[in-house]
Amino acid sequence: MRLETSFSICLSDIPKDKIQVSEKNGKKYLNLNQFVDTEQESQYGTHGSITISQSKEEREAKTPKVYLGNAKVYFSSEGQAQQAPVQQAPNFSPSQLAEDTPF
Repeated sequence: MRLETSFSICLSDIPKDKIQVSEKNGKKYLNLNQFVDTEQESQYGTHGSITISQSKEEREAKTPKVYLGNAKVYFSSEGQAQQAPVQQAPNFSPSQLAEDTPF
C-alpha cells in the first residue's frame, strides 16, 4: 500500500543531544519515527504522530517518547483515505509577476 502523508514538526521541542552530525559530510540529522493508522482518525483529524527515534536502551527503560508533531494521510493507494483536494495556483499575468517579484 502506498501512503502519502502531510506533517509538521515542532523544531523547538528537539533535544539538542538527539541531533547527530555525520562523520562523512558534517551535516546534521535527526532520526524520526512516524506512526500511521489509515483506518482511524483522531479527534483532531490526524492519522498518526511523529516521534524522535529511541535507542534500544531507551525503549527497554521505557523512556517517554518525544512527540514532535502529528500526521494526516491525504492519499492511500488502497482508497482508505481520501485524496486531498487539488488547490489551483493563482493565475497571474507576466506583468503582475514582474511587479511583485522582489528581485
